[in-house]
Amino acid sequence: MTQEPRRGRPPASEQVDRRDALLKSAIKLFAERGFSAVDLREISKDAGVTVGLIRHYFDNKEGLIDEAIANVIDQLQAVFGQVTADIDASSGYEFIDLLSQRHDALLYQRYELLQFLKHLAVEMTDKSGPIFKSYYKHLNSEVLELQRRWGLPSKIDPSWLTFTLMFIQLGPIFLTEQMKAIMGFDKDDKAIMTTRTVTSTEILKHGIVVEKKSES
Repeated sequence: MTQEPRRGRPPASEQVDRRDALLKSAIKLFAERGFSAVDLREISKDAGVTVGLIRHYFDNKEGLIDEAIANVIDQLQAVFGQVTADIDASSGYEFIDLLSQRHDALLYQRYELLQFLKHLAVEMTDKSGPIFKSYYKHLNSEVLELQRRWGLPSKIDPSWLTFTLMFIQLGPIFLTEQMKAIMGFDKDDKAIMTTRTVTSTEILKHGIVVEKKSES
């Protein structure tokens, strides 16, 4: 038998848990369907609480969206930092390999956050700016390190290379439905994701890496 959501304000000991549950439900549903397609009743049902409790914690849908965005930005910034932090490579080829491996191990495992980011970029462009800027800064610092230690072909601009890497890494998130329709893409199919990663990595290694001795 389905338990009815408790009505009224929860005890203080439960408030943090219930607030977190609401945020998790909101993030999950916004990631699946976007912001405009989800209403408060669906979020409250998923979290097992009343709509009134959402209004108690967040005032309205806009307040809940703002809190969900802040939560996702914090999570993604932490992941982006892990992906690009202190890559210890002995060559430009190894650098690209390690960066790709970290994306597979850290970023692509947080698919729900990336789907949330997709809807944020499409529906609320102004609010998506800070997280894309943060990712650009993390990734650009590694591109500049690659250039310093091993060089880049003379016609490759580091800033545009950074954006190109972002396109390669995040593009499939924005084209999920198209990839599924054209080539049977499934976000849960690890073989397809591995093939995509290997292909992108090889293109990058042979297109941008100039091998030379690493400088200490």
